Amino acid sequence: MIDDELSELPKSALRDYADDPRLERVWQRLDSGLSATPARARSGFWLLPALGVALFAGGILVGRQSAPVREAAPSVAAEFPRPDEVTHEPTPLPAVAQQPPVPNVTDRRRPLATRTRGGSSLRAAAEAPVFEVEATPYAAPPSQSPDWQQKADSGDFAGARAALERAGGWDVALAGSSPEQLMTLVDLGRASSEREQAVRALRRLLDAFPGAPEAPLAAWTLANQLEQGGDHAGAAEAYALYRRLSPTGDFAEDAAARQVDAALAQGGAERASELIDQYAKDFPTGRRLVELREELEKLRSEASKDGAAKSAPPASGSDSTTDAPAAPAPSVQPQDASPAP
Repeated sequence: MIDDELSELPKSALRDYADDPRLERVWQRLDSGLSATPARARSGFWLLPALGVALFAGGILVGRQSAPVREAAPSVAAEFPRPDEVTHEPTPLPAVAQQPPVPNVTDRRRPLATRTRGGSSLRAAAEAPVFEVEATPYAAPPSQSPDWQQKADSGDFAGARAALERAGGWDVALAGSSPEQLMTLVDLGRASSEREQAVRALRRLLDAFPGAPEAPLAAWTLANQLEQGGDHAGAAEAYALYRRLSPTGDFAEDAAARQVDAALAQGGAERASELIDQYAKDFPTGRRLVELREELEKLRSEASKDGAAKSAPPASGSDSTTDAPAAPAPSVQPQDASPAP
């Protein structure tokens, strides 16, 4: 564009310098300057991308050097033995069962970390979760039931009785039986009309296994057996034991009423009155509350009549010697008759 403008100048304006050699040198300088300027501009633009790439590569190197080094988890690879080596059967290691997650239990984790000389912390291992589990009682593995128990459970009480004799009899069975087996012996004793053996099995269960699930039923059954046998005092104790073992059980109200029946049968009005008050407190709408109070009034009225009869004086006009045995009449000795003077 500058060449075009210079060509439009009139040559008359340049007549003093048309033949000057300096003019040619000026034109050469102008041409070299105009041609060199675009070349330097283009070379500068090409350096910018190269500079960006260099900065990006340098950042990667710096980040790699400052990043923490993570150790790989150790792994154990099994190595197959060579054919010429004598191999032995390896002893199997005990399998470690993974604990199932326990609901509603706090999972306590404590990270285990080690520090290197450079000051960076590396996670070496993670501690296994610790669970707070309550101790549970040991339950022995179930063993095979004896022959007499299998027969009794199937309803063959005659065969069960014979099998019990072959196994050593009642004493051996009572000494080594579980609560469930003792209840089977109770059924066997009642089925074979051996009430005493059934009572022994019940007492053995209550003495040796008072916390067993069968204990409340054993106390109730023992009370019924003793009451049927006429042992009202023992029955009352057994009913009281049932109420202690199962205060809200299915037979709690009946046990309280049976305690009153046992006291009334023994003629203890005061004890029966105390038991009735306790029955009314525990069961305000008890089915037998009215009946038991009426029985207590009858017992008191009969006792008052007996006491009045014993302390009443004898009726007037009655001879106190009437009921006494008559004295024998004195014997009269005959005398010899003397002649009249």
